[in-house]
Amino acid sequence: MKIAEDRLLAYVDDRLAPEDASEVERALADDAEARALVDTLRASDLPYREAVETLIAVPDLSDIEKTLAAAPAQRRPPARRWLPIAAALALFFVGGLATGRYVLPTD
Repeated sequence: MKIAEDRLLAYVDDRLAPEDASEVERALADDAEARALVDTLRASDLPYREAVETLIAVPDLSDIEKTLAAAPAQRRPPARRWLPIAAALALFFVGGLATGRYVLPTD
């Protein structure tokens, strides 16, 4: 039986249920490669999480929802704000077409 690496990692971290841990132990008895991986995982088991938690202060974000609910909702800009720009672009385009057709000489 091939044991998944994430399951072996959970076994090394003691995060498996007792019946799952005993199943992994039975499988380890027959799988030398898995035993070697477990030994490697146990040898590299350093307290990384504890070291990082002491270096980085994690802020309490439990009241962020209340703060966001209390903030005023931002209004979207009205669509009419773009109307003068669209009209100017349309006028410029039509004026360019008219200039090209009626003002500039053709051969």
